[in-house]
Amino acid sequence: MKRADRLGAARVLILGADEIQRGTAQLRDMATGEQRETSLEGIVERLRATPAAV
Repeated sequence: MKRADRLGAARVLILGADEIQRGTAQLRDMATGEQRETSLEGIVERLRATPAAV
């Protein structure tokens, strides 16, 4: 998270062994700190539909 913050990333996708097993990922908004679980199948649509906080 620190590196993403230094790079100025708006969002971070967290994908670990548990998420892979469930077919999900965690999507974190770096500006608000909000983190949501989302399906891997719908991740592209979710990223397009949810603008990052500015």
